[in-house]
Amino acid sequence: MEPEIDIATHIGTQLAAWTLGTNLFHAGVRPADEAQLVPAKACFIYPTGGVEPRDFCGEDRAERRSRLQIWVRGDRGDFTETLALARAIRDTVHRSDATLTDYIQIRAMQSEPIPLGLDDQGLPEYSINIEAFFTE
Repeated sequence: MEPEIDIATHIGTQLAAWTLGTNLFHAGVRPADEAQLVPAKACFIYPTGGVEPRDFCGEDRAERRSRLQIWVRGDRGDFTETLALARAIRDTVHRSDATLTDYIQIRAMQSEPIPLGLDDQGLPEYSINIEAFFTE
């Protein structure tokens, strides 16, 4: 399983504001560029680790808890819309295991997106940390 790809795909299909490969990426954060290959308003999802796999007793499989960070960046000076976008993503991803049935549980690790301030280009940023439980 590749949770970052699954979560990015889920966000892209559930929220009209995000399009995979256009302003939604399952990769590390990249700066906005003038050619708009990476727009100012963008979302990045990438793994940040997790705890060690836990073996099921007597079975040839393990439970994994993958931690991911969702980084939401908005247009210059638009903290209100950027926070609203981050909250919509949090709400879509939290407990999305009902839709993403290969997962035991997907949950947001904080109640609210974390404000990160402005990036080097003066664009507002928020992060959302999630944990995805699955077996392999």
